[in-house]
Amino acid sequence: MKTLVCDIAAGDRFCLDNRDQTSSPVQCIEKALSENYELIVIYFPARPIKQRDALIELCALLKRNDHTCRIPVLALLPVKHRALLEKLSEVKVEYAKIINHESVANTYQHIDARDAVSTVLSGWCPYIAYQPIDRHRELVVCGAYYSRLVLSGNRLARTCQHPDFKSCPYFQSPKISNAQKNKAGIKPEVFYDVLQSIS
Repeated sequence: MKTLVCDIAAGDRFCLDNRDQTSSPVQCIEKALSENYELIVIYFPARPIKQRDALIELCALLKRNDHTCRIPVLALLPVKHRALLEKLSEVKVEYAKIINHESVANTYQHIDARDAVSTVLSGWCPYIAYQPIDRHRELVVCGAYYSRLVLSGNRLARTCQHPDFKSCPYFQSPKISNAQKNKAGIKPEVFYDVLQSIS
């Protein structure tokens, strides 16, 4: 499969011909427009946050362009990040995988329906939220508890980022401010019914 990779860290993760590996969004766009690829892989660094935003814009450009919009895009993420997946979904990226450095070289060669962005998102709690600390770091918090409960360790991995998240008491009885409800476009009087319908 002819694959184009964008890795802004310019590492040796992918074991590809250098002609098919780019180290910036601009290079990636130029290569994607000049040749015919079957897959575009974009590696998202864990930080800084600004670089992630630039790569999201790259994905959006690829999906808006007539020449590249039909080429599947696979996002490789070094950490689980629901907000990033939601942005990828919004710009119509098809696939996403959570990987580590050792698995990068081969993981993009094997993708299936389980790697669809919508499938990955469906297994994680929709109340996972993020609060920036600085340009490199974020707090992961529970949006079902006024975004005041910091999530980490076992709770995050075994409950929030796990298909069993619906058993969580915070998911079942969320404590959410009116501002959060309004942001989500949900009227307070029907909020409980909406939660019941997705649980």
